[in-house]
Amino acid sequence: MLVEVVGGVVSGSLALLSDAAHMLTDILALGLALVGYAIGARPPDEKRTYGFHRAEILAALVNGVILVGLSLVIAIEAGRRVMAPQPVDSKLMMVIAIAGLLANLVSMYILRSGRADLNTRGAILHITADAASSVGVIIGSWIITTTGWTVVDPILSALLSIFIVVGAYGLLRDSVNVLMEATPKGMRGGEVRRAILAVPGVRTLHDLHIWVLSSGVNSLSVHIVASKSRREDECAVMTRVKDLLRDKFDLTHTTIQVETESFRETHPVH
Repeated sequence: MLVEVVGGVVSGSLALLSDAAHMLTDILALGLALVGYAIGARPPDEKRTYGFHRAEILAALVNGVILVGLSLVIAIEAGRRVMAPQPVDSKLMMVIAIAGLLANLVSMYILRSGRADLNTRGAILHITADAASSVGVIIGSWIITTTGWTVVDPILSALLSIFIVVGAYGLLRDSVNVLMEATPKGMRGGEVRRAILAVPGVRTLHDLHIWVLSSGVNSLSVHIVASKSRREDECAVMTRVKDLLRDKFDLTHTTIQVETESFRETHPVH
């Protein structure tokens, strides 16, 4: 990042400075990821009975916001330079961009060989976008060297800012969905409801909730009305439902309350 800052100032390349700024967000992304993991590993306490799993989701959300803010800054400066093009040392620009690309490829390899979750995905998104921007800078520097069109530099920066926003959108969407306790990606509440109702012994159900606690940690709670009133039948129904949720939907963190029809008559759902 420091090499690209110096190189961007010396060469006059906004694209290099944009790439350096994006590397700064890479540093922030990795730092936030580490903090998120450290906090998320803490055990539950009396105040936070779910533990600190959401810390990594908050870190991913902050990463997405930083990416959007960065892209806006780049786009504004690119607009100014399109209106008033500045000289660029394209050869120095190319050498530094190649060095930046190699650094990002190494970082990408390291991250992809580790754990896969929303927080790591945020860090990988940063570095993938930065590697792509380095490729764009290399192409842009070649065009400037062969044609002398220095306006390519700010135009390239503007395109990179759009690329950053597109990548940040998915990260922000997924982070907000987790914080809003939406159903896991690719899972439909109606499908889960129908599957539970098809279990022998289940008469009806209510208060079905499915949400993502953190990356890879999906939860479900439901009240089931059993068609039989004997206690052993209720236990068998609960076991069948738990097996279904685990085997078909990969839901292992479940809370199931089995009720009898007589209980439902005296405790109606409001």
